Amino acid sequence: MSLGDVARLLDICALYDYRQVGASDVDAWFKVVGHLDYIDAVKAVTRHYAESTDRIMPAHVVGGVQ
Repeated sequence: MSLGDVARLLDICALYDYRQVGASDVDAWFKVVGHLDYIDAVKAVTRHYAESTDRIMPAHVVGGVQ
């Protein structure tokens, strides 16, 4: 994923948990999830929020893709 993809991914997360996303969030998440395919990561986010009320973290996305 690119930094722009990670920003879009975090925007999707924000639709569910109302987080405020800034440049530092994008940079931090990119270090953990940047190697993933964007579509796979979106699917992992969607699955997470279909199954959990917990706020998603990068490890949830990585685990949801693998």
